Amino acid sequence: MKPIFAGLALCVLAGAVWPAAAGAQPAHDGTFFAHGTATDARSPRAAEALTQMEGLLGQWDVMITTYPTDTTSLTQPGQAVITYMNRGYGFMERFYSADFDGQGTALNTLWFLNVAPSSAWVLGTASSYTERIQLFSGAFEDEALVLRDADRPGGGVVLTHFRATFSDRQPDAFTFSVETSTDHGATWQPSVIKRYIRRPPSTAFMQGGSEYGTPAADLPPEARQFDFLTGNWSAANALTFPNGQTARWPANEKAGFVLGGHAVLEYIWYDVDPNLPDAATTLLRLYNRAERRWESLYFDNRGNTQLHFGGRMEGDRMVLTLFDTNRTAAFSHFIFYDIKPDHYRWYSEVTSDGGKTFRRAWEIEVTRK
Repeated sequence: MKPIFAGLALCVLAGAVWPAAAGAQPAHDGTFFAHGTATDARSPRAAEALTQMEGLLGQWDVMITTYPTDTTSLTQPGQAVITYMNRGYGFMERFYSADFDGQGTALNTLWFLNVAPSSAWVLGTASSYTERIQLFSGAFEDEALVLRDADRPGGGVVLTHFRATFSDRQPDAFTFSVETSTDHGATWQPSVIKRYIRRPPSTAFMQGGSEYGTPAADLPPEARQFDFLTGNWSAANALTFPNGQTARWPANEKAGFVLGGHAVLEYIWYDVDPNLPDAATTLLRLYNRAERRWESLYFDNRGNTQLHFGGRMEGDRMVLTLFDTNRTAAFSHFIFYDIKPDHYRWYSEVTSDGGKTFRRAWEIEVTRK
């Protein structure tokens, strides 16, 4: 049995029947994709290489084929919208299928795509069905953008390699695919495929419910621990450097429910450097029930960095750490505390001695507007 929705296969759906509609999207997602975060143009300060993927922008009808086993497949309809995000420094896709498995199961996915300072392309993905976040990186191979990741899904012993590909790009169509390999890339197997056909744009397409949205009805209590973030906030930042000097600046924050109400998406925008007036950060927070932990996807448009990290509630504090942390190098904790309905605090602390001592580096005090 293959892991369902591990990725998408690189192939062509011959003779697919395209539906007139893919089903109404549930009104759980918020409608706050504004404030320069979901935009239709690249920032003049962003990597010019982003223009190579501008053909993905727009609204799409999608056919998604899943491979529940090695010998079976299922094709169902879906919808997607792709915009620029983070004030024009990357792309964001929101995808929805009302019944992707033929058993009435809705699927919501979201991805961020950007170019890192190393010129590598970075893709961060999240799924309401697997409740997992993945990070891929890669480059163009001929006309296809190919990105890779290696992981042990569910914490198992088998190392699975993932190969994600944007291919068959035309003005009104493209394919996104991910294949999987458990023999270090000697052979690859399809898991899921999505084929995109452009649709006429509509202002009502894939619109959410209320401004901040609502949580999905089937979430366990643990998956509601970041609900406090939803809303509109003012933040006071203080960053203390190793020499003891402190830089201070204000920020604006806004968060709401996404992924069909299964996750919280947070935007932070501020002007730290007058030479970079469109600074912004986007964070997605998703609770993974199988591994009983929060997973976060972070995209900072000043460093063009995506990070995958997470953790759990420890008493009345939420403690998060990068998943690739090792005790032989410096690493950080990110901690939410003093959480109240209209106020919370956050700080990061850094250690360079394997966790024996920590230096508090960044503190933020956040107040609801």
